[in-house]
Amino acid sequence: MDYLKACLFLLVLVGFVSGCKKEESIPAQTNESGDYYPLAEGQVWHWLVQDTVFLENDTTIQHWVETDSFRAFFYGQNGVEIFPRDIYRKTSLGDSISTFQVRASAYRAGNYLFEQKENKPVAVLQLPLQVGAVWDANAFNSAGQELRTMKTFNYLYEQIPNCLLVTLMLQNSSLVDQYEIKEIFAAGKGQVYSWYFSREYTFVDGSPVLVRGYTREKKRINL
Repeated sequence: MDYLKACLFLLVLVGFVSGCKKEESIPAQTNESGDYYPLAEGQVWHWLVQDTVFLENDTTIQHWVETDSFRAFFYGQNGVEIFPRDIYRKTSLGDSISTFQVRASAYRAGNYLFEQKENKPVAVLQLPLQVGAVWDANAFNSAGQELRTMKTFNYLYEQIPNCLLVTLMLQNSSLVDQYEIKEIFAAGKGQVYSWYFSREYTFVDGSPVLVRGYTREKKRINL
């Protein structure tokens, strides 16, 4: 009888200790390095671009090849390394003549990785990279708030594993204004895909009528 009591006491004690054990939390996916947007002198990124512009009475569809050429960095304010980026454009892959489009730049400053074009800095990524992070891409320019979020590091893009997927935090799906973003970054390669979707409507006799909008899709090639 004493043996049975001792066994019951041990069972109760084990159950009590197990119940008091602190529940382990699952850490958020993080990536401390910036290799999802590597910056280096002399690197060249090629893109296939499809651009569709909608107006009330017209639709324009264009295709072209875009090339980003990174030059040697220079030091900006607070010792930030700024990489100038010259953007060229040609009509197709087989076209040997490229025309200069615009000068841009990319750099890391503070907790963000920026792309800047026409004096408009856009916070493309927040550092360190962490799934669930939310930031305002337009926090450092005069444009309206644009909250982006990192969705996953496990996105598969055209046989490239472990990509980082970024989308809008809040997608406006009303009949008046629609705007969506999808950006994909590959480790060691940088951005490999982007998709921007915008539509603006008005109402005529109670029915929505498209006023303007666009869809632009960019795919990295020669990875």
